Amino acid sequence: ISMIFVRIPGALSNAFHSIAFLGVTWEEFTTWVLTTPVQFISGWRFYRDSWYSLKTRRLGMAFLIMMGTSAAYGYSVAVVLYNAHRYNTSNSA
Repeated sequence: ISMIFVRIPGALSNAFHSIAFLGVTWEEFTTWVLTTPVQFISGWRFYRDSWYSLKTRRLGMAFLIMMGTSAAYGYSVAVVLYNAHRYNTSNSA
C-alpha cells in the first residue's frame, strides 16, 4: 500500500505525507487502518489454532504463521509510534 501512495502525484501526495495527529502521517494511519482487520480478522483462524496447540503442547504451522505475522505487525506499529514520538519531541524543543 505504501508503494501506491508514493506514486500519487501532486497535492494528494502532500496530503498523505502531512501529519494527521500526534506525529503520525495520514499515510501511516491509513495503512494501519487497512492492515489491522486483515491481521486480526483474516488471521483469527491462526490465533485460534495456535491457542489450542499451546494448550496441547503440540505446536504446528498455525503457531509459526501467527508468531511471524504478529511479530511483523507489532514491529510495524512500534516503528510508527517511535517515529511519532521522535517527531513530537523534536518539534517541541
